[in-house]
Amino acid sequence: MSNIISPDISIVPKYRNGIIGIFITIELILLTLVTFELYKISIIVVSGVIGVFVLYLFFNKPFLVIPTLLLSILAGTIGSSTSDSQASFTDLIFPILIAIFLIRTFYNKSEKSEQYNFIKTFYIAFLVWSLFTVLLAVDRSLALAYWRNYFAGFIVFLTGLAFIKNYKHIRFLIIVLIIWGIILAFIELNAFISLGSASSALVKVLLNKNLISTTWGRSNYFAAFYVLIIPISLGYLFSLKSKKGKSLLIIALILLFSGITITLSRGGLLSLGVAVLIFISKVLKPKTFFPLLGLILLISIILLLNPLTLFIFKGLSTVDSNLSTYSRLNFYVDVWNTFLKNPITGVGFANLGHYAQFKITNAPASAHNIILGALGETGII
Repeated sequence: MSNIISPDISIVPKYRNGIIGIFITIELILLTLVTFELYKISIIVVSGVIGVFVLYLFFNKPFLVIPTLLLSILAGTIGSSTSDSQASFTDLIFPILIAIFLIRTFYNKSEKSEQYNFIKTFYIAFLVWSLFTVLLAVDRSLALAYWRNYFAGFIVFLTGLAFIKNYKHIRFLIIVLIIWGIILAFIELNAFISLGSASSALVKVLLNKNLISTTWGRSNYFAAFYVLIIPISLGYLFSLKSKKGKSLLIIALILLFSGITITLSRGGLLSLGVAVLIFISKVLKPKTFFPLLGLILLISIILLLNPLTLFIFKGLSTVDSNLSTYSRLNFYVDVWNTFLKNPITGVGFANLGHYAQFKITNAPASAHNIILGALGETGII
């Protein structure tokens, strides 16, 4: 992994004297500042030097910006929770990602594959069209904020497609995703503990699962990440040769499965169940049968010991009479009627709630269905 994150130093011999001179100069400046007790300025200088090194690292290893952006999501926002002037850490990293992508793409004009060009063209067409639908939205600022997320996804996707080039890069990204999921599980656990005693927290979460939240997301969003990370982790587990690596990954999987149960997301667990079944159908062989069976039994025991699991399965068994089910079905009808009234343009991202007759909360309404939501928000195109 050290080879992955270490910058390309082939340029060093050519400019060795100059680089050594710069570092000596910086060191003398810092010694002078510390001598005169100018500590704040010293910190600014050190931060600047670290910033330059990080930018140089990103420029030489551009794929590293992607895991950095992912980890910045967990960092949340900068500023007081009572302040309107909050900024997320992703807002700081994303401009760097755009700059690195544009500069590297400009200087590296190698011919791209037809698949790459097709995906880029298709995605650009979608962004242009969806930006037009923002102009038609009732809440344009909210629609534009959601459009920005799609634009960010576009840049991240192209960066990954262009600069993740070998097995080492993919393995590094998978490891970062697993670590990301573990950190999220601990964030959830901390939120659960902050609600009081175990029994008190359990009751509060069962009454309102969105108490498990952060400045950037709530329980259903967390579940979506687990649905992505857990199957990838299972696949990586069966590709490992090291017993120590497998043991650590099994512990990680237990934490990840515990994390998704804390979300109390029935849809998330159902999606994960389907993904795991597909995974099993692909890897099930005579030599993997017993290891896979042992892993399933271990995770099942851990989940059954979790009191939240019982309530999730109880919710699944009463899904036909659940209030949440009726609210979603009613909103499906609202979204479909909205699409029929605006079939070409849609109503703009995150604006479905303005056209809904059945809506319980003031939060931006989600169709809980990707295809139906896309039809309602951006139209048939």
